[in-house]
Amino acid sequence: MRVSRLEVLINTNVSDGGGGWLVEALEQYLTQRLWTEQGLQKVLVVESGQPERHILTVHVQEAAIEIGARQRRVHAHFILRVRHVDKLLLGRIQPALQRHVRRESMFSGAFVSVRLLNSAQENYALRETFLCIPASITD
Repeated sequence: MRVSRLEVLINTNVSDGGGGWLVEALEQYLTQRLWTEQGLQKVLVVESGQPERHILTVHVQEAAIEIGARQRRVHAHFILRVRHVDKLLLGRIQPALQRHVRRESMFSGAFVSVRLLNSAQENYALRETFLCIPASITD
């Protein structure tokens, strides 16, 4: 079992003219389409082709929707913390996520960036949890 942390940016490439309806539309897409079990299974590509069997959990962390200062473009940042038992195919996750955003939301010109964050310490700690410690040592 491994943990991977993916930093995701979804830039809608649409400027907010005020009123906040674009922020609401992006939030609705994220919460109702992408951050669901079915949505994440479509974009988290694994080597076996069976994410439903090989992705154990996905947690969305540090999510924020912002409006850029210069061009006023609405965008979202978040981290996906994925526990999995198969290799994640990072080169295929970004295009899959971009297709999902463009097809499942109103943001047909959206740009998506996915970057792998360092999870070495977390994976080392996970490895340690599988050690068998005799009860006499811990009592």
